[in-house]
Amino acid sequence: MDLKEFVDIRTEHLGSIFKMKVYVEYAKKFFNDFPNNLDKDLKEQWNNEVDNFMNLLEDLFNNKIDKIEVDFMEATPLFISLAEVRKEATGNIYNLFQFDEIIFYQALVMNYARIDAYFNDIIKYICEEKPEIMLNLIDDTIKKNEGVNEKSITWKQIIGMGSYENIIDYISEDFIYKLGLKSIKDRINFLNSKVGLNISKEDINLELIYKGEQYRHNIVHRGGVVDNKLIKAFKEELKQGDKIKIDEEFLNLIFDESAKLISYSSCAIEDKFFSENNV
Repeated sequence: MDLKEFVDIRTEHLGSIFKMKVYVEYAKKFFNDFPNNLDKDLKEQWNNEVDNFMNLLEDLFNNKIDKIEVDFMEATPLFISLAEVRKEATGNIYNLFQFDEIIFYQALVMNYARIDAYFNDIIKYICEEKPEIMLNLIDDTIKKNEGVNEKSITWKQIIGMGSYENIIDYISEDFIYKLGLKSIKDRINFLNSKVGLNISKEDINLELIYKGEQYRHNIVHRGGVVDNKLIKAFKEELKQGDKIKIDEEFLNLIFDESAKLISYSSCAIEDKFFSENNV
């Protein structure tokens, strides 16, 4: 990888963070007052689908039909929610369509997916330039996973790989995966201590990034429902079983710190591998 390729990688990931910010801003506006803000044709289509399905539900609950035959591949995803509304008799179905939570959750998850992709790209490059870093145990406590990096490759595998570069690529895939299981903060510490980078932790709010990262894990694995693990992690007024509250202000802070993280990490890598003294 030359400097231009590296800059292209940085630009791609930073651009994606910016796109996420734009997405949140305009998705909120688009879905504000949904479905009343739809244009005439879309609103008519929406209302027809809702009316047709609600009529089917009415017939079903009144035992006029045995089952509802609807092509759910063509139907809108709201039907399950509509059924709940009909059963619960909660009234106005449009109260269901509050999209802020979906928009914010999706943006947060995608933000951290982009950070992971960035780290995968740069660590792969570092492994190619300094393969000896893969000899380091990833955990701080050696006894925790002693010997985990002492793997062997058979002669048959080596011959099948065909070249030294392919061998390094094979080993680095496993290494990158294991390092990616660590928190972003731990990955920064690893790169600073083991690779000799100088990523400034004082200029990045790593605690905020860590908080967003844990929220991301919870959203992916628990659907955003607060559990004891999250409560213990942050000692906040979180209540088990509640949904994580994310607003636009929090997301914008996450976006800004994520952009800083990518920028400062990239600068440290440029200084280490692309400066005139190291080229």
